[in-house]
Amino acid sequence: MSEGLESPEGSAERGEDRLEATRRLQQWFDDYASHHVTAGNQLCHQIGIPLIAVTLLGLLAEVTFPSWSWPAAEPFLRADLGLAVWLLALIWYFTLDWRLALPFGIFALGLYWIGRALPVPLLWFGFVAGWIIQFIGHARYEKRSPAFFQNVRHLLIGPFWIFAKGIGFRR
Repeated sequence: MSEGLESPEGSAERGEDRLEATRRLQQWFDDYASHHVTAGNQLCHQIGIPLIAVTLLGLLAEVTFPSWSWPAAEPFLRADLGLAVWLLALIWYFTLDWRLALPFGIFALGLYWIGRALPVPLLWFGFVAGWIIQFIGHARYEKRSPAFFQNVRHLLIGPFWIFAKGIGFRR
C-alpha cells in the first residue's frame, strides 16, 4: 500500500478504539448518574462541583515549581501544581472522548485562571462550601453516599459529567 495511505483494517481498528473509548465514557457517566438521580442533588452538584474545581485548581496553583518556570512568561505562564493536575486530568479525559475533552480542557483552563486570581482565604472558603453543598445534595436529596466513596476516579468524572450535561453533549 502507498505510503501515507492506510489500510481499511487500520481504519477499522481506530474506529473500534474510538467506539471503545465512547463506551468507557458512557459506562463512567451511567455509573456516576446512578448516584445523582434527584433534581435537588443534581442542582447541588451543578453549584458545588464548579466551585470545588475553581478553588482546588486555585489552591494547587499556590504550589509553584520555580525551577521549571520561564521567567519571561511570568506571571501568565508558570509551572505549578494546579496546571500539572489540569494537564494530567486532561490526558485521562482525552482517553475517554477527545470530542468532549477538548472543549472541557479549555473550560477547565479558564477555571484554573479564575482560581489563580482569587485570594487564598476565599479559595479555602469556596472549597469547603463546595463540599458542604455536595454532601447536602447526597444527604438531603439523594439519600445515598457520593459515587467517589466507591471509586475515587469519580472525583474526575464529576466535573466532566456536569460539563457534558451543561453543553448538551451526546455520545
